[in-house]
Amino acid sequence: INAFDPVQLAERVLDSLFLESSVRWGIRAEAPEYQIVGEEREMERVFLNLFQNASEAMNGEGRLLVEFEARQPERTFGFRPEQH
Repeated sequence: INAFDPVQLAERVLDSLFLESSVRWGIRAEAPEYQIVGEEREMERVFLNLFQNASEAMNGEGRLLVEFEARQPERTFGFRPEQH
C-alpha cells in the first residue's frame, strides 16, 4: 500500500486506452494534487474498466470527461486526513 496521485494515473490510462480512438477525453480536478492511499495497480484496473465501459456506451465516439473531487476519508489508516 502506498500513496499515489489518481489524476496522473487516470491520465496515463486514458492516454493508452484512447491513443488511436475517436473518443476525446478530458480531466477536471478541483485541487492541483490528490493523493490516494492504496494499491495503485488495483486502481488502474478500476479506471481501465470504467473508461472502457464508458467508451463502449458511447459507441467509441464522443467526449469522456473525468472529474475529481476532494472528500474527507472515512478512515485514514494512520495517515493524516489533510494530507491524503
